[in-house]
This record gives sequence, structure tokens and C-alpha cells, in this order.
Amino acid sequence: MSTESTAKKIIKFFVILMPFFMLFFNTGSSALAGNEDLSGDTLETSSAAAIKAPPPLSAAQISKISDCIDKFIDYICAGKMALALKQCATPNGPFLTKNFLDEVKGLKGKPLKIKDINGAPGDTISVVLEFEEQSGGVMTQEFIMQHNIKSDNFLIANIFERLYEVMGPQQKSCMANCSFLETSLFYYQRTLPDFAFAAGFRGDGALKILCDGAFLKTIPECPSAGKYSCSLTFNTDVDAYEIMIGCSQHGSLAEVSKLYASLEDSEKFYAALETSDLELAKKHCGERLLKMFESRGAEKEVYEYIRNDNIGEAFAGFRKLQADEKFLGEMYPALADALMQINHETEAVMLLKEASRLYPRWQLIINKLKEGGN
Repeated sequence: MSTESTAKKIIKFFVILMPFFMLFFNTGSSALAGNEDLSGDTLETSSAAAIKAPPPLSAAQISKISDCIDKFIDYICAGKMALALKQCATPNGPFLTKNFLDEVKGLKGKPLKIKDINGAPGDTISVVLEFEEQSGGVMTQEFIMQHNIKSDNFLIANIFERLYEVMGPQQKSCMANCSFLETSLFYYQRTLPDFAFAAGFRGDGALKILCDGAFLKTIPECPSAGKYSCSLTFNTDVDAYEIMIGCSQHGSLAEVSKLYASLEDSEKFYAALETSDLELAKKHCGERLLKMFESRGAEKEVYEYIRNDNIGEAFAGFRKLQADEKFLGEMYPALADALMQINHETEAVMLLKEASRLYPRWQLIINKLKEGGN
């Protein structure tokens, strides 16, 4: 009994003291591990200290960079291309396009300032210039400079496209006008028997056609007194002309891509343009074109139904739109394709035949009917 009692006491003793033993060993091992980590940190710190950071650009070097860019711009504005090219590392640089040179000429007389400069002597150096637009916007453009260590001179290695930091209110208003006029032309395209633009739309021809056809009552005015015109580009892939409305003062909607880097911001901007489209339509459109603008939301619903394979709802929405306007353009082949995919070939062909009566010379419809017949 006494032996068993003593054993129990010993066991109880270890049970009570065990947490303290564990705490001691854990603390000791942590301290040892901490010492090892500290020694490692010390080694890393000492090795990092041994690597010297590259020296920054001196004030004299920054002055040389600025002088090189100033000369490049001044020579181009003066039409002295041979001298301008001497400021470039490669005379046939890919950035030296006609559009780029025209943009540079537009900088004549504008104050330029270096917004940011990054890099070190002997390496490529990024220089971001900032300048103001007449419309109140602020743009930036990045120059990549190449440094020759021996001569301590700098040459232009590359120049990136301009980007807007801020687009001025007048330009934003003008872009809204361009968006409205382009959309008006796309709606007008739906009424053409071949669903195609022709050479007569070039220049101010497109706006005259819209007004003569009573689609537009008036044309919106650029806030900076710019003139709107239509440019045509022939796309050989679809065998048709593509259009773009531009302003002599503010350019085309392509300028928007220089303002927003993210897709989300771009979508927000275009959503705002759609809102302004309807406001401008109420002010400038004839009755038929105004109804087309007002039906945009219902048309989007139809396309959404098609994307979600809800063909019944899509077809019902399509027929409802047809009651007001039969010329629905791309909606005919889009809905016909959707019907084909769910094995409703008869309905699809019937729909294409409806389209062929409205668009007897639209090659897409002609080809699809041939495929349906086969």
C-alpha cells in the first residue's frame, strides 16, 4: 500500500510540474531559433549594405535630357527632320509615324514640363512630360532615353502614346457629340437595302444624308467651333466600309482609349455616353430616329435573352420591337443563328426571308439563306 501510494504521489508530482518543463523547453528552443534568425538577418543586412545603390541623375544630366527632347520637338515643328533624327538612338524608330509627327507639331509653342523621371546613369531612363491641351485637358507622354556613359550624352530610344490625365470639359462634350452622330449613322445603316455604307458618306456627306433623310433635324455643335466629318475605312474581311465621326478640334472617340486604362472605367465612360446620346437625340433627331434611340434598352434585353439561351423571350421581344420599326438590322441574323442552334431551322429560315425582303442586297442574309437551303 505504501509503495502504491508513493508511486501515485510521484505521478501527481510530474503531472503538476510537466507544464513548467514544457514551457522551459519551448522557451529555450524559441530563443535558440530566434538567435539563428537574428544572425541570418544580420548577414542579409550586411550583404545588402555592401551593394551600393546606383547614383541618381545629376542636375546637369537632367538638363541634357530636357535639352535633347526640346531640340527634337523644335526641329520637327520647324520641318528639320534630319536634325530631329540626330536626337534619336535609331533614326528609323517605330514611333516615328506620320500621326506621331503631326501630334508633335501640335506642341509648337506649348509649355512642356517634366512630371517624372526615373532611371540611373548608364541605364535606360524614363521621362514623363506633361502639357496642357487647348480644351483644358492635361496629357502626359513618356520618353525613353538612352545614356552614353563615355560622352555623357542622351538620345531618344522610344516614345509612347500620349495619355490623358484629365480630359477637358469641352472635349468630353465633343466626344458625346461624336458618339451621338456615330450611333445615328449606325441606325441609318439599318434602313439601307445592302446594310452598308458607301463612299458618299465620306467627309460631311454622312451628315448631309442624315439631314436630307429627316433623320436629323439639326447637328450638334462642337463647343470649340470644330467641324464634324466622317472618315471611311474599307474592311476587306467583311467587304464593307467602316465609319468614324471625328472633330477637327478634338479628334474621334479613339481619344477615349487614351483616357482610361481599365476596362471598368472605360465601360463607365461609354455608359455615360449612352445617357448623353438619348439627351442629344431628343434635341436633334427626327421622329423615326428618336424612336430608334428610345428602343435601345429593349434591344439590349433581346440580345441578353439570346446570350442566356432564352430564345422564347428573345423572339417575343423582337416581335414587339418590330411593331414600331421593322428595320432592326443585325437582330435578324443574330436571332436566326440562335434558332438554328436549338434546331428550329424552319423558323430561322422564315426569319431570314423576312430580312431578305427588307435587305435584298445584304450579302450576309443572302449567304445565310443559301446555307439554310442546303
